[in-house]
Amino acid sequence: MRGWRLVSELDRILSSISPFKWALVASFMVIILGLSVNIYTAMTGFYPKADIGVESEYATVFKVDQRVFPIKVDSTEGEVAVPIQGKINIIVPQYVRCPDICHYETLMMKGLMAELAKRGELDRVVFVTVEVDPWRGTLEEARAYIEESLEGFGLDPQWIWVGGDVEKLNTLYKQFGLIVQRDKETGLIVHTAGFYIVDEYGRLMYYVRVEDKGWERPDAVVQVLLKVLDEVLKS
Repeated sequence: MRGWRLVSELDRILSSISPFKWALVASFMVIILGLSVNIYTAMTGFYPKADIGVESEYATVFKVDQRVFPIKVDSTEGEVAVPIQGKINIIVPQYVRCPDICHYETLMMKGLMAELAKRGELDRVVFVTVEVDPWRGTLEEARAYIEESLEGFGLDPQWIWVGGDVEKLNTLYKQFGLIVQRDKETGLIVHTAGFYIVDEYGRLMYYVRVEDKGWERPDAVVQVLLKVLDEVLKS
C-alpha cells in the first residue's frame, strides 16, 4: 500500500495548489508513483463485449442495451433528470480532487467534443459528469472546473455536472452499476471509471472501459468512442 501513502502525501502537498491545475501534473504523478489506475477502477457488471467491429488495446466496449429511468438530481444547470432526454448522453464518473484519471477523462471528452464538432454532430450530444465525491465536492467547484477546462477551447458543448444530495446520487449509481467508495485514510475515491453511452430515448447502450494503455493514449480512446457513437447515431 506504499503507493496509497505516497498519494496521500502528495494530496496534502497539492492541496495548496488549485485543484483545477492537477491535470497539468497528472502524468508526472502517475510516473513517479508507479500507481496503477486499476486501483481506482472497477468493471461495471458482467456485460458481454459489443460486436460492432471495434477491437482496441486502448478501450473495451461492452454491450448493455437496457432501459434506465430518469433520476432527478441537482446539477450545474439546476435540477435535471439524468439521463437527459432527446440527446445522446455521454456519462462520465469524475471528481475535481481526483489526482489522476479523471483529468485524463476530461482530455478524452474534449477530444471527442472537437471531433463531433467537425462532423456537425456536437449539438446531438450532452456530456454528463456524475460526481463521485459528494462528501466534499460542490457544484460551484464543478462549475469552475468546467469553465477552466473549456477556457480557450473555442467550442461551447453542453457539459453538465450532477452532484448534491448523496441519496439521489446513490440511486443514480445503482442504476448504472457504478461503484463508489471513499478511502477514509487517503480521502481518495475508488470508483468505476469509463464512459456510459445512453441513446436519445434513455436506453443505456454501451459501457466503454479504458484499458491501461488507453490512459497513455487519450487520442486512441477518442477514436474508439467515435466508433461507438457512430453505432448509436445511426440506430
